[in-house]
Amino acid sequence: MYRSFALATGLSILALSAEAQIAQGTKLLGGSVGYNRSTTTWNNSAAPVAQREYEQTSRSFNVSPQAGVFIADNLAAGVSIGYSSQKTTTPYYNYSSSSNPEVYQQTARSNTFSVAPYLRYYYMPTTAFGVFGHLSVNYNTSKSQTATTGPDQLDNSGRSNGFGIGITPTLVFFPIEKLGLELSFGGIGYGRSTSKLDATRTQAESKATSSSFGAGFGLNQLSLGASYYLGR
Repeated sequence: MYRSFALATGLSILALSAEAQIAQGTKLLGGSVGYNRSTTTWNNSAAPVAQREYEQTSRSFNVSPQAGVFIADNLAAGVSIGYSSQKTTTPYYNYSSSSNPEVYQQTARSNTFSVAPYLRYYYMPTTAFGVFGHLSVNYNTSKSQTATTGPDQLDNSGRSNGFGIGITPTLVFFPIEKLGLELSFGGIGYGRSTSKLDATRTQAESKATSSSFGAGFGLNQLSLGASYYLGR
C-alpha cells in the first residue's frame, strides 16, 4: 500500500509539473503603447521681469509590438519592433538686436526605430504563476532636428545609431490561461551608441561615441506588461 501511495504521489507531481509547462509551439503576442505630455516652468533671472518665467512642453509617443514562438517547452524566441517620437517646444529669446529681446519658438523633434530579437526561458512552479528571464539584443537608429521660428543660428540636425544587450528577470501571472501579466523590476545591460551632429553656419560637424554597462533593481525600476499565449 505504501508503494502504491508513493507511486501515485510521484505521478501526480509529474503530471502537475508537465501541466505547468508552456508547451513547444505556443505562440506569444504582446507589446506596449504609451503617450506622455509634460510641462516644465523655468525662471530665467537674466531676462526682463515680464519674460523671466516661461514654459517648456514635451510630448512623447511610443509603440512596441512583439511576437514569438516557443521553440521548446518553456523556451520562447521572438522579436520586438519599436517606434518612438518626441517633440519639445521652448520659447527662445534673441538678445542680439536690443535690450528688449524678440521672442521666438524653438522646437526639437526626434524619431527612433528599433528592432530587438529575444529569448525567454520560463520557470513555472504552477500554471498560474512563474518567472522568466528575458534576454534581448537591441539595435536602434534615430534622427533629430531642432528649429526656431526666428534666426537659424540654433537650427541643427543629427543622427545616431546604437545597440545593446540586456537580461531582465520578470514575474508573470496568468489570471486566465492565455493572458500573462508581467512585472519586471530592473535588469543588467550593456549599450553602445554613435551620434553625429551635422554642420551648421555657426558650428562644425561633430561626432560622439558612448558606451554604458549597468545593473539596477528596485521599486523605481518597475515595469508592467502583458502577453497573449495562443495555443496554451
